[in-house]
Amino acid sequence: MRVLEAETNRQAKMQATNWRTRYDELFDQVTETEKKHRKEIESHHELASCFNEKLDDAFKQTLAM
Repeated sequence: MRVLEAETNRQAKMQATNWRTRYDELFDQVTETEKKHRKEIESHHELASCFNEKLDDAFKQTLAM
């Protein structure tokens, strides 16, 4: 009986370790994806800001005519 309990406990610990390892891998992937998207969003904001400045300048020039 104790041998069976010991084996069951060993298997449960291995499974828990496997799940924890998989969780850590997925967490790392999500973190990297989030960093990548954050950089892309910042880049889009910079482009939009530049576009808005040029649009404002063109509008002001049009009004000055």
